[in-house]
Amino acid sequence: MTDEKKEEVLQTEEKVETTTEIKQEHQDEFWLRDSKDVKIDEESKHFDAEHHEETDEIDIAIVNEIAVTDDDPTLQAFSVRALVVGVLLSALSSSVSQLMNFKPVGVPLSSVFMLILAYVFCNLWYRLLPKGGWLNPGPLNYKEHTCIYVMVSSANTAAYGTYILGAQELYFGQSPGPAGSIFLLLATQLVGYGIAGQLRPFLVYPANMIWPQALPNISVLKTFNTDKDEARYRTKFFFIVFAGIFVYEFIPQYMFPLLSSISIVCLARRDSSVVQNIFGGAAVNEGMGIFNFSFDWNFLLNATPLVIPFWVQVNYFLGIVCIWIIAPLLYYSDVWHAKSYPFLSNGIYRRFDNGTSVKYPQKAVLNPDMSINATALEEIGYPQFAAVYAFSYIVLNFGVTATISHVFLFYGKQIWRQFRQAWKSSVNKDMDIHQRLMQKYKEVPNWWYYIIFIGGIGLNIGIAYANQSQLPWWGVIFAIALSTILSLPLNLIYAVTGNNFGLNVLTEMICGFIMPGYAIANMYFKTLGYNTMSQAGLMAKDLKIGHYLKVPPRWTFFSQMA
Repeated sequence: MTDEKKEEVLQTEEKVETTTEIKQEHQDEFWLRDSKDVKIDEESKHFDAEHHEETDEIDIAIVNEIAVTDDDPTLQAFSVRALVVGVLLSALSSSVSQLMNFKPVGVPLSSVFMLILAYVFCNLWYRLLPKGGWLNPGPLNYKEHTCIYVMVSSANTAAYGTYILGAQELYFGQSPGPAGSIFLLLATQLVGYGIAGQLRPFLVYPANMIWPQALPNISVLKTFNTDKDEARYRTKFFFIVFAGIFVYEFIPQYMFPLLSSISIVCLARRDSSVVQNIFGGAAVNEGMGIFNFSFDWNFLLNATPLVIPFWVQVNYFLGIVCIWIIAPLLYYSDVWHAKSYPFLSNGIYRRFDNGTSVKYPQKAVLNPDMSINATALEEIGYPQFAAVYAFSYIVLNFGVTATISHVFLFYGKQIWRQFRQAWKSSVNKDMDIHQRLMQKYKEVPNWWYYIIFIGGIGLNIGIAYANQSQLPWWGVIFAIALSTILSLPLNLIYAVTGNNFGLNVLTEMICGFIMPGYAIANMYFKTLGYNTMSQAGLMAKDLKIGHYLKVPPRWTFFSQMA
């Protein structure tokens, strides 16, 4: 054997040894891969190039720093304590969220605040009640805490259906009654749950569906329920920041409200409406807020800058810069008679020939059965939007089609592969460490979600007729079908970026096209088409949190239903 051959053999043996060491060291860390280097295990050959993109690798690495990667299946995930505390906090948070929903500036109870309350109540329960048995099984652990969080999170959003109930009573003189109102809210939520369960193979199981909005809550849950030095440091830091913000917020909220929004330009030119439109922003629809500074944490945290990935924020702020340019051009060029209406407004108006406008008299164009009076409509004219608001409708519709195109181009192969695996009930060979650890627990059967989904459809059809919504049965099915189909692409973008938008504008336009002149039917169609999709995303996010923290899927399901 020549010296060159010997050297080649030695290099090959050394490479094999290095490969073996890396494989043994990282056999549970599925995300540590690089197609140009060593394959950590044989399953990596099943991955497409899209799984090795740098952004995905970085995001997944961050997730594994936060989520649980060493599961303890002996931990009790659900208990009477979790049920009692979870239900009580759910009732509190849902009541406050619903109350704040109709206020111009609401102050809902955040999920982190509810996590802290749950932590305090459960520890008091553990210390005060007799220890042992089903009533007090032991100290609170992260799985039990997660179940409480899922219960609270499922209830901590204002039901979109209340907008219908409010509009029917305020603008149309109808009142569905207590039973009709309760079942309306329940029916729309159930359909969202059913859709979320069907989307698990696409939004919950894949490693690159990181759900940025879920990561802070996961970090809090782990920090409060582990005894490691790092967790104690994080807990101490958290409460220091919590106390500091609690004290500081009294200044911008009560003592010096001007700190919430400071515009030097507006202070210099208080009498200029142009300056107010461009640089104002303290009040709702006051202006675009260019060079407007805020020292109120509630305003700073509005776009969740500490959670959303940086590349998403760059995209977000580029959009804001674009609207800073487009909105003044639309208004001051008088596009669509823009100067006849307020610069920023989401209301509807009646325009007169002299260029002025007033709030649109909705009741004047309605018949007693709430259908459109064609004669009155012809006399009064069609309702008009402010130009910037009309432009926002155009952009939102562009967003839906852009989302579908993006998901098809960049995630089409992944979705197709996952669909085939789910259809064949075959083992997913692309499992990451979290999915592998979850294999020891029984999964929720699909038919559980199918029952909820079908039951929700039936209940919605009944409510549509009982509440005199003017929406026929086929309209209910069409709205839910639209929501089900578009839930995947829209919520996939939510799972990857942490930023989402809905189908509210698209559903309004579709129903206006197929059922012109029926305003109440349009509101019901919009709720079924938009709210169910939104609820599916929120439910899928909570399923992912349970997935990251290794809560048995059936207990996560029960927590959502509770």
